[in-house]
Amino acid sequence: MSDNKSLDNKNRFSNNFDFLRILAAFLVIFSHSFPLSTGSYNGEPLVSLSGGSFTLGNLGVMVFFVISGYLITSSWLRKPRFSGFFKNRILRIIPGLFGVAIVTIFVIGPFVTIIPLVDYFKNPWTWWYFHIVTIYYSWGWLPGVFVNNVNPNDVNGSLWILGLLFTMYIIVFILGFIGFLKKKVIALTITILLAVSYLMNYNGTNKVSFFAFSKPVFDLIYYNKLVWMLSLDLTFGTILFMIGVLFYLYRDRIKYDVRICVFLSVLWILSLNTPLFSLVSFIALPYVILFIAFARIPYLNKVGKYGDFSYGLYIYAFPIQQSVEHFIPGISVLSMFLLSSLIVIPVSILSYKLLEERALKLKDVKIKNFTFFKSLN
Repeated sequence: MSDNKSLDNKNRFSNNFDFLRILAAFLVIFSHSFPLSTGSYNGEPLVSLSGGSFTLGNLGVMVFFVISGYLITSSWLRKPRFSGFFKNRILRIIPGLFGVAIVTIFVIGPFVTIIPLVDYFKNPWTWWYFHIVTIYYSWGWLPGVFVNNVNPNDVNGSLWILGLLFTMYIIVFILGFIGFLKKKVIALTITILLAVSYLMNYNGTNKVSFFAFSKPVFDLIYYNKLVWMLSLDLTFGTILFMIGVLFYLYRDRIKYDVRICVFLSVLWILSLNTPLFSLVSFIALPYVILFIAFARIPYLNKVGKYGDFSYGLYIYAFPIQQSVEHFIPGISVLSMFLLSSLIVIPVSILSYKLLEERALKLKDVKIKNFTFFKSLN
C-alpha cells in the first residue's frame, strides 16, 4: 500500500518494511481463516487474550497503518508535488484492484455461483462489482456467489482498508500542502487531539473508557457521523497512521532500543482486555513495528528482493479463502490457512509481475498538459 522508495537516503534493502508487510498480510489471512471456516473467531490467539475485542487480523492491519503513515510522509516531503504524489498512490493501488476484480468476476464467480452462467453474466450486479477499483467501494456482492458459505455472500471483506488508507493519503497531502508537516508541533497536536477524543469514548475492549467522563461532549461528532473518519470503528487505525507520520517527522529524535522494544511488547500483551489497551497500543505498537522495520536482522531485509507481493496477498486472500470453503465445506482452520496460502502466494506473485510492477514503472513518467495539476505543484 506504500513503498520503501519513499525513504530518503536509504536503500530499499536496508530495512525490513517488505517483511513486515508480508507478515501483516499473513496475519490477516490466518485470522480470517477462523470465521471463514468455522463462522467465528473462537480459538484465534489474540481474540482469546483480548476477550474478543482484538484479532491477529486487526494487528496486521495496524501494521499497515503505521508503516503507511511513516512511508507516505516520507514520500510527500521528498517530492511535495500533487500530481506525482497521487499518481504514485493510484499506480500502487488501482492496477491490483482491477486484477482482483477480473479474477473474481471471470474466474472465481463462474465456478462457485449457484445460478446459471447466462443469468450470472446478465445480472447488472456482476458488472457493478468493477466498482471496487474506485477504492471506496469496499463491499461487493456477486449473484449466487458464496451464498452457502459459512460467511455467506461476502466476496472480499478485506478491501475496506483501502478507502481509509487513501483518505489518510489525502490528509497527508492537505497537511503537507498547507505546510503543517513542516511544523511538527501542529501534526503532534492534531494526533494528540484525535487520540484523546478516541480514548474519551472507547478503549478498544467494548468497555467504558476511564476517560468516559467527557463522552457526552463527543457524541455529536461520533454518533451523528459529521466526520466519517472519526467513527469509533475507524479512528484506531487513523490514529496509528498519524503516529506513523509523527515517527517520520521526529525520526532524528527517536532512538530504537531493543530493551524498550521488549518492554513495550510485554506491556502491550499485558494490556489486552484491560481499559488501558488503546492507550498502550498508541504508545507501544508504532515503536515496536518501526523498531523491527529498522532492526538489523539477517535475511529479513532481502524478503522483497524479487518484489513486494504483500498487496496481492492482502487483496486476493479473502475471495480465495471463500472459494476454499465453498469447495471444501467444514475445512479446519489450519487447513484453510495452509491451502489458501499455497494458492494466494503464486496468485500474488503473478499479480505483481503482470500488473503492479508494470504500473509502478510509470511512476517516472511525467504528467503533462494538466493545468490543475500544475497549479498545485
